[in-house]
Amino acid sequence: MKNKTQAFSPGCDLWILLDDSNSYWWKEINFNSAFLLSTLADHKMNRFTHALSSEAEHILKQTEFPKYNFQSNSKMIFLATQNHFLNRWLCLIEKYQDLESVDFLNNIKNLKCNNIRFFFDAQAPAGLKSSFPNAEFISGSH
Repeated sequence: MKNKTQAFSPGCDLWILLDDSNSYWWKEINFNSAFLLSTLADHKMNRFTHALSSEAEHILKQTEFPKYNFQSNSKMIFLATQNHFLNRWLCLIEKYQDLESVDFLNNIKNLKCNNIRFFFDAQAPAGLKSSFPNAEFISGSH
């Protein structure tokens, strides 16, 4: 499957994309999502979080509400994209090997994904193939 109409068609809960702003599919998905991926890239540069203001620190102290650190060491990013596409999730990975990580497998289990579409040319790991026998692969080149 190579054309954009077929690639963006319904039928998959999760789309997996290499986080490479120079790739064809990254650019297509970014454009068709109203630049969601480039906005995300800006947030990644700022590490997603900013320091708490002194007022917020004071409120947390007064209310004895715990302060949480939401930063993660994971290089994968899962985005809810049902408002942009006919899917539920988009996962950005740094490299193909991330598909074999425990972190990735736990996340897709927790998200209850039934079907996966890969936007690159690669072989899915055997465990992923057995869990998702109808996985779709979209060519990395156009």
